[in-house]
Amino acid sequence: MSEENELNGSVSSKRMVCAAVLVMPIVYAVVLVAMSVGGILPDAGFGGIDGIDTQTLGYVFLAAGIGTSLTSILLKKIMLQNLAGPVDVNRRFQTTLVAMAVAESGALFGFVFVLITGEVLYAALLGGLSFAVSCFHFPSRRWLMAGDE
Repeated sequence: MSEENELNGSVSSKRMVCAAVLVMPIVYAVVLVAMSVGGILPDAGFGGIDGIDTQTLGYVFLAAGIGTSLTSILLKKIMLQNLAGPVDVNRRFQTTLVAMAVAESGALFGFVFVLITGEVLYAALLGGLSFAVSCFHFPSRRWLMAGDE
């Protein structure tokens, strides 16, 4: 019985770490709002880029953010397929954490874009996508403890 309690505690702590990664897009949004309300973030951002360059840069950041967030799904699948031996709780957790971190990078692209340009739309889109994909990756207790895919 003690071993089962230890495993449950381990799974719970692993899920809490994943929850911390899951909320990072929200943290980025809160920081941006605080910077804006506090007058720290200029309307045009810190980059001083003109409108045409901002739009081009926005497309680049949008493509990179969407690409990394969606690639995390494929990455997780490949990582799980390439694990040698039995897939245990720790390996499932490590794979999930890597996938969630890659998915979260989309929100980071949006955060940096706002800092450079001051424009919020792409950051909101990338943050929302990143959060949604991270929710998709969030491990259930049953999945972490299961031996099957």
